[in-house]
Amino acid sequence: MGTDIHLNAERFDGTQWITVPDPFTGCVVCRATGKATNPPDCDEEGRCVYCEGTGKRTREWYDGRNYLLFSVLAGVRGDGSIYSIKAARGLPVDICSDSKHAADDGYHDHSWLTLHEIVSWSGWDKQKITDTVWLTPSGYAALLNAKMEALPDGALKYFAPNPYEDKTWVDLSIPEMAGVVESGVLLPNHRTEVKTGIPLRAALRYFFTATVEPLCAEAARLGSDSLKHIRLVFSFDN
Repeated sequence: MGTDIHLNAERFDGTQWITVPDPFTGCVVCRATGKATNPPDCDEEGRCVYCEGTGKRTREWYDGRNYLLFSVLAGVRGDGSIYSIKAARGLPVDICSDSKHAADDGYHDHSWLTLHEIVSWSGWDKQKITDTVWLTPSGYAALLNAKMEALPDGALKYFAPNPYEDKTWVDLSIPEMAGVVESGVLLPNHRTEVKTGIPLRAALRYFFTATVEPLCAEAARLGSDSLKHIRLVFSFDN
């Protein structure tokens, strides 16, 4: 049985905490056109039933299942190798009514973090996880430039896709890959396995792109002079 996070974003309007509406994304069923091609994805008039013909759907501020992130946010599902931003500290006393789905009594480790606490946490860059990753020559070259200390953020885009993907890969040993990089002929279908330390910021990049960065933009749009005025309220199920 897996663990999922239930999360809501709130902002302080000067008087009380109110919800920050979930962001929109293009409808993946109708590819943002509002029209679906086959039942049951469309109604009698051909409109997509998932986005009701708008071409857009709301998504949660975080809709993934990443136990490493859960450990960072509240010490949930961790193995003790990573310290968290804050240990779970319960729900805020002034929680907004729209955060009820995060405040369910059936969940556990209820907590909250301000956006300021999240973005200012030094552990994103100081803490690393050790993992075995697939790298193409470009990614391996970036790794060498970092003196093998850690996989730099920019190299993540050079990850070879899923090793089981239907693609013709040429697997190289590390010495062979080093020779390829030295030759300057960086063929994209070459890959090698490397065990390295990955900073948490890089390992959890989806959390930043899907949640942190859009909320920082929201804070700027609202004219908030402090990231302390936006927070995430969350809990976990089993």
